Amino acid sequence: MLTKFINGADKDGDGFLTAAELKAMLMKVDPEREDIDILVDMVIRLLDTDGSQKVKAEEVVSFLTKLINGGPQEKDPKEEAKMMFRVFDTNKDGFISKKELAAFLKQMAGDDDEDDSTINMMCAMMLAGADEDED
Repeated sequence: MLTKFINGADKDGDGFLTAAELKAMLMKVDPEREDIDILVDMVIRLLDTDGSQKVKAEEVVSFLTKLINGGPQEKDPKEEAKMMFRVFDTNKDGFISKKELAAFLKQMAGDDDEDDSTINMMCAMMLAGADEDED
């Protein structure tokens, strides 16, 4: 049933879901959800491995099945790390910059405030603790 629903969202039948197709599908599930654009962005970031801004329909099925069933039965730490890295590395350069981290934190907080000083301070502290070679 889930596979049929997701494949039905693939309007052009190419086996991939664009952000627009994914959003339309998720809106059918929960039309009142206010953070739908953030959710779509997160799913694309998590599952888009080639930078095409599209995700394979079967990967969406697998991802949602794992979520519904309480997560993957056998967790591969390397795959989980790669997936999370893709969420942060929005420009796909292989590094997580202060700007990318700040944008993610701001998005998660739903922060529309112009003053980014608190977020910037948090990012500087997080990166200082994690960036051992200061690159």
